[in-house]
Amino acid sequence: MSKFEFFNVPRIVFGRGQFSRVGQLTAQMGRAVLLVYNGSDALAERAASIIAAAGAGSAVFRQRGEPKVGDVDAALEVARRANCDVVIGLGGGSAIDCAKAVDLCLAAGIEDAAALDDFRIRFTYPDKLEAPTLPDSAPPAG
Repeated sequence: MSKFEFFNVPRIVFGRGQFSRVGQLTAQMGRAVLLVYNGSDALAERAASIIAAAGAGSAVFRQRGEPKVGDVDAALEVARRANCDVVIGLGGGSAIDCAKAVDLCLAAGIEDAAALDDFRIRFTYPDKLEAPTLPDSAPPAG
């Protein structure tokens, strides 16, 4: 498959060998990166090394399983201690979900993940469902 770069919100960089650009790309966004990852420790270490070579600092947080409030709080603490201004989710959906929650907390000044509840979309089922009746619109038989 060919390499391509697509910049729209969000920017997508795709293709063989593009992982090596993680340092260059994140250095343009900030000074310190929180890497929220699951899966391979070696991949997280490689990303941190590439980021360091580009002149940015990094801190890592390993997400295990689906993120819970305590996981987000722990990652948020790591990010704040390291003064992270960039968050990267590296790995599967759980790491990406945790990274998104941490990023929202940092951007909105949320002190702990329990306050994320204010951003939750709530839907409740109605007690009853009514279907309006419409007059028969079929042409008369005949």
